[in-house]
Amino acid sequence: MVPTPTAYVDMAGLSSLRARAAQDQAGAIGEAAIQFEAMMIAMMMKSARKASLGEGLFDSNQTDQYLEMMDQQVSLELARSGGLGFADTIVEQFGFEDDVAASEAPNLPPLPPLPPRDRPVSSPEDFVRRYSAAARDAARELGVDHRLLLAQAALETGWGQAAPELANGQSAHNLFGIKAGASWQGPRVSKWTLEYSGGVAERRREQFRVYGSAAESFADYVGLLTHNDRYAGALSVADNPEAFAKELSAAGYATDPDYADKWLAIYNSEWLTTETLALK
Repeated sequence: MVPTPTAYVDMAGLSSLRARAAQDQAGAIGEAAIQFEAMMIAMMMKSARKASLGEGLFDSNQTDQYLEMMDQQVSLELARSGGLGFADTIVEQFGFEDDVAASEAPNLPPLPPLPPRDRPVSSPEDFVRRYSAAARDAARELGVDHRLLLAQAALETGWGQAAPELANGQSAHNLFGIKAGASWQGPRVSKWTLEYSGGVAERRREQFRVYGSAAESFADYVGLLTHNDRYAGALSVADNPEAFAKELSAAGYATDPDYADKWLAIYNSEWLTTETLALK
């Protein structure tokens, strides 16, 4: 019989599990291994918390106790979901891996499969190759050079290296730094970003929109510009890349006072020249 799991890591319960394991109970060995791994994870989380910078405004003995219990609960859940692999190694050393898996399987709900992780952008050339098709579709609707859209996406994401990501490492596909305001009904992700106030850069935590694909990001960018009157001036000069970039920046698309200059510098870079794109 597999012992009833505790709500969080319990030293007394762990001692009892060790005693059961001594009697060759496979289920007890598996549970003891999970509890042991949970203890190790909790210790790592506690060490990381101690390494934080300074004390919070609302820190107290009560909050410390709550955070410690939360760490214990989270560490146990992580250990039961596979953790760092220590539990499996311990069970294998006792030779009960098959028995434990059979005895615990009915009590563990199957975990949903993770979606395949997006391949990271490896270079500016890879960035251009990956997003050129979506950029061309969006550019036709706006009447701009598609290279200008690629340049803006490269500026906003650091050529794909600083694009917003979800907690599981999946890309949020937000290529134009569009924030998730009150009107946004879709998923969102939090990310640190630089905003300028009076010409001075400030680091802030902001909410950004999450898309299912790069094509959705380009489409939403088109919608943002075509359904917002303040960008009408930029659209009126869409056939002039330099004027378009400056008008869009002046209309408040970004707070960086040098946004248009940085954007145009990328637009005129070797990665986005007509000759280079013709080879792709």
